[in-house]
Amino acid sequence: MKPSHFPAPLSRRPDAGLGTLARALVRAGVISRPQADSLGASGQPFVLALTQSGAVEGAWLARFITDALGYPQIAPDALDVARLPLGSIPDALLQTRLILPLSARAKHLCVAMADPTDRDTLDRLRALGFTVEVSVAEIATLQASLAHALQASEWTHQSLAQQ
Repeated sequence: MKPSHFPAPLSRRPDAGLGTLARALVRAGVISRPQADSLGASGQPFVLALTQSGAVEGAWLARFITDALGYPQIAPDALDVARLPLGSIPDALLQTRLILPLSARAKHLCVAMADPTDRDTLDRLRALGFTVEVSVAEIATLQASLAHALQASEWTHQSLAQQ
């Protein structure tokens, strides 16, 4: 007979199989387990599905990640889009994973993400040869900054090609 003070096996825990952020939101009572499962199976980044569902707002979510999980939050006015090292990460990865590279030195990359707990995205960045330092930013801020930065980058490439 097992003593009662041992935790339940992972397969019997109500939050087994969830990502770090989803687990924290379920434990805090913000979303239910079925909601977390549904959002996770949506085929888009969890935080994007979460905010688009109306379950939480992007600003609230960024504060929750900072307060509950301890990630530093980037202020929107601290982002200088003209100085972002966009070439360090493929554009497709930037857009689909909501990543904003803040600085890149040698093989060290600092990024802002809507979900800094997204292990798959972090693994993809590490596969590019980087050690990764992560901060959280609001989804709307990331989307606007990425759109502006990628548009400026495309304009710069077109200008250089015409010269």
